[in-house]
Parts: sequence; C-alpha cells; structure tokens
Amino acid sequence: YHCEDENIANEMRKKALEISEKMIQIEENDGILKELYLISGAMKYFLDDKDGAKADFEEGLKHPFTEGENPEGANEYLDELLNEYITKINNE
Repeated sequence: YHCEDENIANEMRKKALEISEKMIQIEENDGILKELYLISGAMKYFLDDKDGAKADFEEGLKHPFTEGENPEGANEYLDELLNEYITKINNE
C-alpha cells in the first residue's frame, strides 16, 4: 500500500504471497489458516489473479480462527473481510 512504484509493490506482494503459502503448509499454523488464506488471497487479488484470490477466500471461510485473546471476535471479523472480498470479486 505504501509503495508508489507498482513494479516494486508487485514484487513485495509476490514475496508476501510466497511466505503465506509456505505458512499454510505448516501444521502448527492450523489455528491461523483463515488469516493466512486472507493474506494469500489479498496478494493474489492485487496481483490480478482474481480466480485464485476467490478460491483462497472461500478456503479461508472453511477454517476457524482459534488463536489470540478473542478468537471468536477475530474469527467473525476475518469472515467479514473474506466475504467482502468475495462479494467484490463477484461484482467485478
């Protein structure tokens, strides 16, 4: 968001996508999969892979967020974000 050069921004998005995809594969991250799929989907969305983004957002909805002090509230918030992205893609 803070990078004015679109090429540099896209390189940073690709790096964030790569990291999130690696983290999704780590079993210990099961409690944060919803958040990781939101991150990977957002990076795909900004890299103009809307089909891949939508698939990640839909996958994220399947996983409960179970970490932190208020996992239920975080889960609801992440669900809202995922659904907003899906709606945005469906309306484009």
